[in-house]
Amino acid sequence: MLETIEPESEVGSLRIAQLKGRSNYLCLRRWERMHQGGLSPDETRLLVRTMVWLTSTQTGDRSELNLSSGEVACWSAVSAQAESCPGAECPYYMNGLCFLYRARWRAECSHIIITNHALLLSDMVSESTILPDSSYLIIDEAHHLEEEATQELGFWVGEGDLEGYLDSLSALLPQVQTLIRSGQVEPPRRREITRLIEGLRGRIQDGRERLAQLFNRLGYFVELESLESGEYYERHLRLTRDARIQPGWIEAKLSWDNLSLPLVDIELGLGRLCSALEGVTEGILDHGLMMELSSLAYRGWELRSRMRSVISHPEMGVVYWVSVGRRGVTLHAAPLEVGERLWELLFSRKDGVVLTSATLSTEGSFDYIEGRLGLRDFRGLQIGVSFDYITSTMIYIPNDIPEPYHPQYHRAVEGVLVELCRAAGGRTMVLFTSHAALKRVHAAIQPPLEREGILVLGQGVDGSAKQVLNTFRTAERCVLLGASSFWEGVDVMGETLSLLAIAKLPFAVPTDPVFAARSELFEDAFNQYTIPQAILRFKQGFGRLIRSKRDRGVMVILDHRIKSKYYGQAFLQSLPPCMVKVGPSRNMPMEVMSWLGP
Repeated sequence: MLETIEPESEVGSLRIAQLKGRSNYLCLRRWERMHQGGLSPDETRLLVRTMVWLTSTQTGDRSELNLSSGEVACWSAVSAQAESCPGAECPYYMNGLCFLYRARWRAECSHIIITNHALLLSDMVSESTILPDSSYLIIDEAHHLEEEATQELGFWVGEGDLEGYLDSLSALLPQVQTLIRSGQVEPPRRREITRLIEGLRGRIQDGRERLAQLFNRLGYFVELESLESGEYYERHLRLTRDARIQPGWIEAKLSWDNLSLPLVDIELGLGRLCSALEGVTEGILDHGLMMELSSLAYRGWELRSRMRSVISHPEMGVVYWVSVGRRGVTLHAAPLEVGERLWELLFSRKDGVVLTSATLSTEGSFDYIEGRLGLRDFRGLQIGVSFDYITSTMIYIPNDIPEPYHPQYHRAVEGVLVELCRAAGGRTMVLFTSHAALKRVHAAIQPPLEREGILVLGQGVDGSAKQVLNTFRTAERCVLLGASSFWEGVDVMGETLSLLAIAKLPFAVPTDPVFAARSELFEDAFNQYTIPQAILRFKQGFGRLIRSKRDRGVMVILDHRIKSKYYGQAFLQSLPPCMVKVGPSRNMPMEVMSWLGP
């Protein structure tokens, strides 16, 4: 299965390796434990799929597998999670078969290591030195760094996390009891361990009942206090000082006090159980089982600490909120600012750092990104565009479409899009800032366009983002409606994408908890924070249209604010020079056909 460790690629004497986070690699020890039975259908399918895959893989990287959503959910049970990893004591490690450590060894032997933002930042936060020491760092797509650091420095915990913790503990206790009964354990010690296990079972049951009560109250509180409709996205409620004095929150806090009692008892009981098992004759208990118990003890403490932080002991400089969505009720925390931590833990520790992206500047300046990332003593360089946008790209702005909050806006956009897509013969991508708007437009334009042989695909309506994008790339006459994930990172070359329509300028949702909290740090939040952030997103959207020197296309901006509001010019000035036309919407189909040609 595995042979001598070699660099992933080698150019001359230059050795290059890729390294990812723990959760990307299969843990052979945990994978073997999954064979013990009691598997769900998804777990069984994952086990069979990986069994075949193990005959050929050299990396153990899950990206080599095409997993279903159910199998993805089960992957965490066999991934190389830190909490259950015995490290050098693992037989697979000792035999050189551990995928995670093989990847690390490759990295140690390489001159260049390629990784992602998530591992870079998690390594920074934990100071666990997963990544080898380095003096120089290049961060591509650096406009994402603040968002990624916000996620890595924050946390979230939901009802499912606590349920999973209790379920995992419930599943391990019978295994311990079975091993104790089958081994040569003295009766007094066996009775003590059995008593501890029974005590844990009782507190686990108490925890389940009180857990349901707490999250029911949290969900009701969000429903009562939130101003969001929650048609598609999660409903969020920021836990401000005012929110924390509402009667509904006080009731939820009392429920948390009731839940924390059995959680503390479970932690203490687990500690006593682990101590009692340490004296059991060596060889009776599987070392991996002891690791699982120890990791669960840590996991319980971590979950309880996070819940306590959000509900009863909030810290300064942290944003807290509750959300209700498809994953149920979830508690969140995120740092108000990340620039100082990035400087302290990352930038200041390197001899040189290069940040690259097509969207680091707004109106020709790096001031915004400098402030958000805490950069010091840096030099900015803007490199000219490699495409001739003046001859390849036209921007058309209709001057007669109502502004987005006008009652007739949606109807006007729907009518315009039907005519535009007809004129372009499909070959169109429409970018939205909300799934609700996407679904509404999809329902309106699909019937008339598909009667004319133009396929209309909506993200989340006709399939996942990956599915609809793959279909769009191969279909001859197709329109793709996309939301957040389509504003960047999507490459469609040639005539397949010739028309790009922006439904609205991509302003952040004002009720987003982190955005709202950070806005309060500015004297003029709209101009200093909201507009620059939206411009960076707008530039990413524009970048979907022209992907090669041979491409030719039209971008239509269906948000009249780009001409009617003072800030509209800032959006246009952030784009490379293009042919810009302003006129009535009835002229757009003709202009599009003329620009794109036959």
